[in-house]
Amino acid sequence: MTIRNMEPEDIDEVLSVADSAFFNEELYKWTTPNDNDRTDFIKTFFQYRLKNAFEEKIMQVAIDDIGKIAGAAVWVPPIKEKNNGEKSFDFEEMISRFSNDIRERCYKFVSTVIKAENYFTQPYWDLGPVFVNKRMQGKGIASLLIRSQLKKIDETHSPCILVTQEKNNIQIYEKYGFKVAIKIPIEESRLISYGMIRK
Repeated sequence: MTIRNMEPEDIDEVLSVADSAFFNEELYKWTTPNDNDRTDFIKTFFQYRLKNAFEEKIMQVAIDDIGKIAGAAVWVPPIKEKNNGEKSFDFEEMISRFSNDIRERCYKFVSTVIKAENYFTQPYWDLGPVFVNKRMQGKGIASLLIRSQLKKIDETHSPCILVTQEKNNIQIYEKYGFKVAIKIPIEESRLISYGMIRK
């Protein structure tokens, strides 16, 4: 398994990996209850997150022995200004073709992520997301993606944060030194956004 920087031509394959990784996660099952909508939503959502990000973010992929992308991680370096919580035009356009219910759930979810991120004081690195193809999970791929960048972040003596909605992920991230600092319930759901920090 090798780690390299993501290239623009990797996007389609990375989106397929994201769909495999997140399709059965509670957050996306809640956001898009209809299985037929979920793949489209996940790929659209992650395409938006990766769009035009190659210069301002560090995006890495894990390549398996036959040259396929097995996982990916996106790292956002420290920024000077916090997100004020306003929805951008691009974001509105991205979800405009989905039903009102899906759009409303998406807004509720994203607003908790923004609140969690804004809870922390800049400067900090932001890990989000890291994901591995479902059939390749449990083989240490996420660990490779996380550890390689955390080692570089440690050299800068900067904290790193992340936000997860999967309670089972908390103990995984705790192995890398992250601790839960804030919990924000997502409206009209049983889900919680957990803001975690590694100092």
